[in-house]
Amino acid sequence: MSKRRHFSGQDKVKILREHLEEGKQVSEVCEKYDIHPNLFYKWKKDFFESAASYFEKHGSNGTKSAETKRLKALEAKVSSQHMVISEITAENIELRKKYFNVYTYLPSHGGCYGESERQLDSP
Repeated sequence: MSKRRHFSGQDKVKILREHLEEGKQVSEVCEKYDIHPNLFYKWKKDFFESAASYFEKHGSNGTKSAETKRLKALEAKVSSQHMVISEITAENIELRKKYFNVYTYLPSHGGCYGESERQLDSP
């Protein structure tokens, strides 16, 4: 029974590169490194799947794409708008507490008016 071999990421890329860049047949590469073709094709599939996700995140030149930068800027803008809305709402609540009569909106005190307004309306 043979012992399992483990290939590093660099070794896998080297083996894939021989096929992809140098144009060697899969059977030649597999024979040279004594690996099964199914394993080779699995590595190749994994390689291209990870490459696709890399380019989605970073764009074609290896840096973050303009779309990602734009998204981050919009998220920051929305966050700052939420903070402003929170401040204005808190200020509005404080002003209502300070300037409106407590009885103004209580139905038990004559509906929508306070005691002083109801007295002015009666004949």
